Amino acid sequence: MQSVSGPPVSIVIPTWNGREILERNLPSVRAALRAYAPGGEAIVVDDGSTDGTAAWLGREHPWARGLAMASNEGFGAAVNAGVATARAGIVVLLNNDMRVEPDFLAPLAEALASGPGTFSATPRIVNRTFGGDEGVTACEFRLGLFGTTFPQRGDGGESLPAPPAGSPVSEVLFACGGAAAFDRGLWLALGGLDSLYAPFYWEDVDLSWRARKRGWRIVHVPASVVHHEHSATIGSRFDASRVRAVYERNRLLFQWKNITSRRLTASHLAWLPVRLVRALAGRPDFLKGFAQAMGRRSDALRGRRLQRALVHVSDEEILLRFRPGASAR
Repeated sequence: MQSVSGPPVSIVIPTWNGREILERNLPSVRAALRAYAPGGEAIVVDDGSTDGTAAWLGREHPWARGLAMASNEGFGAAVNAGVATARAGIVVLLNNDMRVEPDFLAPLAEALASGPGTFSATPRIVNRTFGGDEGVTACEFRLGLFGTTFPQRGDGGESLPAPPAGSPVSEVLFACGGAAAFDRGLWLALGGLDSLYAPFYWEDVDLSWRARKRGWRIVHVPASVVHHEHSATIGSRFDASRVRAVYERNRLLFQWKNITSRRLTASHLAWLPVRLVRALAGRPDFLKGFAQAMGRRSDALRGRRLQRALVHVSDEEILLRFRPGASAR
């Protein structure tokens, strides 16, 4: 394959006890870097693995730079450490369960350089479990609580046709932390992923929402394609009930930290008791998540005070623009 020119990139891949997954997917990353000139680097952040990832990486993939965390600190901390050591101005985040197409880098770099204020570019993410493209993201505010949606993700593994030639770049709500390119300077200006959400989930939505409220762009690039082995790490390492509780906890923390609109906050506070009562009838994950979120509430409110001072675009504007079915181009 002929090399494609572009600015240097740093690919950051966080992993925790994911050696087997890396064995499947890391070769595709190397092929993509070889096809992209002037190339770049891959940084594999080993988040306290106990499966021999570090030794295996040094032995089998010395072309990739290994970064070992002293202990398992979670997705956000691992990514932040990788971005901090990255050498390039464009950082591409990849989960270890992403297999990339050889030419996926150039379209992302081109889109990211399309104009000032472009914070992130996300590829077409083909989901192995659900089918469809989970790189297209939207949101809703229903019964007092914010939620994300994936309008083009399927519901059962149907195939996704190749994007037509010249498919336009369009804006999406948030950049999936599992596969997206970021302007490193803007990333650092935001302070990276928030440890509030450790060990996983909602960090990427939080980061993107903060970028959106500053008026920065997040775009979807159909010409760049990656393949997602959904929940290969979280789904195999954590009990399903704990995963659901963490998701609900972090959804509440996101709400308390980032949704600063008085109207939306009033709606949330009015509906929250109703949601809790309903949860007593069969939603233990929400009850557990709420109890856990209350333990981090002060940190969320501290972040909320910071957000109020930096808002250029309102919550209502973002919700209206990126509701399901809205045109966000």
